[in-house]
Amino acid sequence: MYTVGSRHRGYIFSLFINVFFIFLELYLFPKLGQFFCDL
Repeated sequence: MYTVGSRHRGYIFSLFINVFFIFLELYLFPKLGQFFCDL
């Protein structure tokens, strides 16, 4: 029971990291590119 719970928690954690990196690529990187173009 405990191993299943920890594995489930690790799955949610990896899913959260994937969503975070997708957010970085879609939202922050275009803004950074726009910022450097303005320089």
